[in-house]
Amino acid sequence: MLSFQQSHLTDKEAGGQLFGRFEGSDTIIIEATTPKTLDYRSRHSFHPNRWLQRQEIKNRYLRASHFVGDWHTHPESLPSPSPEDIAGMLDCFHRSTHELNAFVLLILGTNPPPQGLYVGLVGALGVQTLHCTFGLTEPAAR
Repeated sequence: MLSFQQSHLTDKEAGGQLFGRFEGSDTIIIEATTPKTLDYRSRHSFHPNRWLQRQEIKNRYLRASHFVGDWHTHPESLPSPSPEDIAGMLDCFHRSTHELNAFVLLILGTNPPPQGLYVGLVGALGVQTLHCTFGLTEPAAR
């Protein structure tokens, strides 16, 4: 993901899917896919090709790798999800067949992680922002 960080004014948003495996109550993210040539990318927008995404989900599921969320970049130092980001993830969560309580939404800004990283859980109860510290995530203080 870091190779797609928008470091220059000409860099376009990029994104992909997050796949993981389950170990007890833990979800381990094992792969972040890269943008595809059929995705729409501009400086302030990223729209993946949904058909290709569904194919990736089916193929990885056959290898015991589960879709757990999406990632994309923002051209801002401290990223936060746009209303469109949240609405898209909520729609994905409600339309998908799964047994998860939430999907992961990860946004990579222009600052290096963890400061330049937004991580949230999007599910039936809405969005819960997580606090990132040294590559680990903890629930944000309320």
